[in-house]
Amino acid sequence: MLRVLTVDDNRNFKKMLAEFLRSRFSATVEDAAPAHDEVIRKVETFSPLMIFADMQTLGAAYFDLTVEIKRLHPGIRIVLLSSFDIKEYMDAAHACGADRCLLKNCSTPDDIIELVESMMSHPREGG
Repeated sequence: MLRVLTVDDNRNFKKMLAEFLRSRFSATVEDAAPAHDEVIRKVETFSPLMIFADMQTLGAAYFDLTVEIKRLHPGIRIVLLSSFDIKEYMDAAHACGADRCLLKNCSTPDDIIELVESMMSHPREGG
């Protein structure tokens, strides 16, 4: 079963994403408060296969958190959520270990389906 952790302070987006993942993929979705220790605790107790984390919610801590999660659990797939299509954000996210980037304000349900199906069909070692 697909287990997804969301980290986003936009309640409407988080709710919409969770409902979509539950209905389309029968996913179990939990959310974490946007604090380093809370995210790590949720990763340890929930064991998600994917994390959707909003960069604006976490700020610069996003990068350190991504590195730490990938070091501890290299098989977890991490998706950077952003409302801004800024190349430097995307490059930095990939350099820290994010698997994919998703633009919140222009991604369609089909984009999310493709992203999740692609990551599920190509699991990472250690996962």
